[in-house]
Amino acid sequence: MVKIIDTDKLFTEFASDYINKNMSGLSPKEIEDRIDELFAAFADTPLTALNGKTPNTYYTVFEITDLIKALKKHVDTSIEPPVYLIDEIVKKQGGEDLLISYLASDKEELIIYAMNILSEKNCVKACDKFFDFILWDYGETITELATEFLTIYPDQVKERAIDSFKEVKKQKRGYLLEILSRVTVKDNRIFEILLNEFILNPDNIPLYANYLSRYGDERALPVLLTQIESDTIDYSDSQELQCASEALGGEYNNKRDFSTDRSYLAVQKAKENSKLN
Repeated sequence: MVKIIDTDKLFTEFASDYINKNMSGLSPKEIEDRIDELFAAFADTPLTALNGKTPNTYYTVFEITDLIKALKKHVDTSIEPPVYLIDEIVKKQGGEDLLISYLASDKEELIIYAMNILSEKNCVKACDKFFDFILWDYGETITELATEFLTIYPDQVKERAIDSFKEVKKQKRGYLLEILSRVTVKDNRIFEILLNEFILNPDNIPLYANYLSRYGDERALPVLLTQIESDTIDYSDSQELQCASEALGGEYNNKRDFSTDRSYLAVQKAKENSKLN
């Protein structure tokens, strides 16, 4: 059976002894500068609490299912799971189904641990569940973790993202755009979503222009180039639009007068200051 171990407590006890024996006379700052040495020594030191094994080796002898169940027990008992336990779960093959079952937990902490481990294991099987987290009213941490993972596997949830886009709350659409803009197979429905969002959000040109350039559909070029000519944009937005256009193979060579624009003046001042320094 895997022991539920408070490694923070063990480390505190170890560190006190190690510092007395190996860092006596050093200032707190000097000790802090050698903290990596302290952690490395702890990880490779046999400990009675670990049946004579080191933190690095204790978990290696257990089956993946036992390790994952130990992770849950740590959360249930409010004892932080050791990084050595988590690392071993990531290294060992299998366990994905049990980890996915933890995504239905009512404990956010366990969900987050399971999500991070599934992400490290590149578990494509978890994509649909991760997408659910974006649609449902979970905390920002869980939603952002789900989005980050799905931007790696956008094709897996393409249809769900397209179908859900109009129905989700406006504040959720940004997460879906992060995914849709990375889909590898071109789809007219995605292009229309990205283009419409660009048109409907003139107050955040850099973000929405970036979605279009990332998606890589050259049909966005006329819209981007037209927007550069608009009298309503400032110097900063014009630069972002130009970068997005160039990413799609376009080119904009017209000279515009931004000499009274605040963002332009700020850039010029920064350049002058850098020359002085």
